[in-house]
Amino acid sequence: MKKVFLFALISAVVVSCTKKEDDDVITDKQKPLVELFALDTTGIMPGGEIHLDFKFTDNQALNQAKFEIHEAGGHGHRISAAEFEWSLIVDLKGQKSYTDNIEIDVPLDAELGEYHFLVTVTDKSGNESDLGEIDLMIFN
Repeated sequence: MKKVFLFALISAVVVSCTKKEDDDVITDKQKPLVELFALDTTGIMPGGEIHLDFKFTDNQALNQAKFEIHEAGGHGHRISAAEFEWSLIVDLKGQKSYTDNIEIDVPLDAELGEYHFLVTVTDKSGNESDLGEIDLMIFN
């Protein structure tokens, strides 16, 4: 009888702990926050560099960040050999806060014009941040 009671008690504790973790994932409805700063958008020239400092935070656990640069020209997205496109995905490893910076080399043959720099972050529960968007100009 004591063995049955002990087994039932241990099973109840295991189920209780597992349910708590599942409830945390289900109840997390808060979007991660994206802070973009120290982006130098002045003087971006072919052969130059784009610098971005950023901070991502979440109430529970961050999952990944997606960075993208693409040509802004009316979103027709024409294809040319010199069109500058760039993307990066970063694994945020479940941290609550992640601060870093990136340096992006602009190719010497980058097409001049307007570009969009986009950043989105997801958390472990699948919530997606509001889109972080910065307009860039590449010129001579």
